Amino acid sequence: MSRSHLILTAVLVLVCGDVGLVRAGEPVRIPGTKVSLEAPDGFELAANFDGFFDEQRASSIAVSEVPTSVEEMASGMSSEALAAGGMTLLQTEPAKVGGRDGQLLRVTQKANGAEFEKWLALVGDSSTTIMIVATYPKALSQALRDELRAAVTSAVWRPELEIGLLDGLPFRIEESERLKVQRRMQSTLLLTRENAPAVLSPSEPLLVVGNSISPVAIEDLESFSKARVAQTAELVGLENIEGQKIELAGLSAYELTASAKDEQTGTPVTVYQAIAAEGDTYYLVQGIISAESADDYLAEFKQVARSLKLQ
Repeated sequence: MSRSHLILTAVLVLVCGDVGLVRAGEPVRIPGTKVSLEAPDGFELAANFDGFFDEQRASSIAVSEVPTSVEEMASGMSSEALAAGGMTLLQTEPAKVGGRDGQLLRVTQKANGAEFEKWLALVGDSSTTIMIVATYPKALSQALRDELRAAVTSAVWRPELEIGLLDGLPFRIEESERLKVQRRMQSTLLLTRENAPAVLSPSEPLLVVGNSISPVAIEDLESFSKARVAQTAELVGLENIEGQKIELAGLSAYELTASAKDEQTGTPVTVYQAIAAEGDTYYLVQGIISAESADDYLAEFKQVARSLKLQ
């Protein structure tokens, strides 16, 4: 299982928004990240993800740190790979991102019945990719395209900065005996064993905890949860979904387990998921482990989920 791509997909599928005034033209460090950038006029620091948001124009700039070399990440951004994620590649070019050599892509993507245009800027080193994604309605592309291109390429990454993994997050969790927070991507925490290898096999537990980045209308939490687990990357043959209504952090929640197979290796795996909803924002806890080790880790997945608290 290519866990870096699975994790990236999990982050991109989470969707939320708002708050925090910034001044156009002035570099602002995004809380919880090692990245600063110049956001256009009208954009505010987001409360629920790492980046900026313009509610009036339904536009955002989001920053993610991916535990993959920038060369590998860039090579995976082919037309075919992007199409598999529902995106159409319009252009790609080398670019300076905050003074560093990087890559810049422009794509389109449909979501919730509307079409959006995106700038994706990639920069990093042999172990880390910083991805800056600006999203704006295609109908506003003439007005926003150049401004947002300038914004994503203004991003300055300072890997030497020391930051807290929980800085700026709207939630907190407690680690379990074996599952520890190892990394953060946007508003998503990644938990693995402390001595887990850099490349995780299906036998290694992976737990992600995060909150949505854009407003999401959830009319029926059970139906939404079952649809959400079906979007889990690099898994096939999802079946045997069993769930129940619970409460997490004082919110209505739905917890489920399901069986599937790792798309790459065919290894049977067990998926755990809990989703708590608050208005048009949701909080996701999702764990994946090989079926043969599920009994050994499901209790810890549930323990972490039940420790969720809102800030």
